[in-house]
Amino acid sequence: MIDVHCHILPGLDDGAQTIEDALAMAAKLEEAGFDTVIATPHVLEGRKTITPAQIREKVHELNAALAKNGRKLKILPGAEIFIFPALAEWYKQGKILSLADTGKYILVELPMQHIPPYTEQVFFELQLAGVTPLLAHPERNSKLVKNPQKLVEWIGKGVQLQVNFRSFQGLYGSGPKQLAEALLSNGMVHYLGSDLHSARGWGMDLKEIAAGIREL
Repeated sequence: MIDVHCHILPGLDDGAQTIEDALAMAAKLEEAGFDTVIATPHVLEGRKTITPAQIREKVHELNAALAKNGRKLKILPGAEIFIFPALAEWYKQGKILSLADTGKYILVELPMQHIPPYTEQVFFELQLAGVTPLLAHPERNSKLVKNPQKLVEWIGKGVQLQVNFRSFQGLYGSGPKQLAEALLSNGMVHYLGSDLHSARGWGMDLKEIAAGIREL
C-alpha cells in the first residue's frame, strides 16, 4: 500500500525534525500496512523554498537509514505545494517536484479558510504543462465543506482529489468527516494519504478505517 502524502523527511518542514523522528514514523507506517511512502514536504513560494534537489537528497539519506535499521519501507520524492499564481511556471522551470518524481501529478494545497481567486487558473496551467493537479485534503477547506459542488466542477475539469485517512475518524472535525464520507460514497476520492507529521499521537487504526471505507 502506498501513502501519497506524508511529512516524513527530517528537517525540511513541520514534519519529522530528526532522522530518529523519521524512523519512528516509518515504524508506525509499516505497522499500519504501508510499504511505500511519497514524501511530501511543504513547499512555499519564496526565497527559502525547498528545492527538488534538497528533497531528493533527503530521500536518499532516509532510504539509506531505513535499510540500515532493517526497515522495508521505501521512500519516494514528492512535495505538497501551497498554491500560488506562478506554480505552473515554477514547475516548467524545474523548481517544483511532482509526486514520486514521475512528472504526472502535482500535489496542491489550498488555504484552509478560503479558495484563492486564481485557483482554477493554476489548475488549468498545470494541465497545459502536462501534469494533473491532485488537490490535497480538500475536505479540510472550510469553503469546500460548505460548497462541495465546487469539487464536482473541478473533477469534471480533470482535477483529482487526495483525502486524508484520518478525516474518516473525525480528526479535523465533523464537517471534514462528512465531506470525506460524501466524496468517497460518490466515487470522488482518487487517492488516500496519511498526511502524517509525527509518530506521536498517531491514533490511526488503518484496519478500522479500511472497514469503514469498504462499508461506504
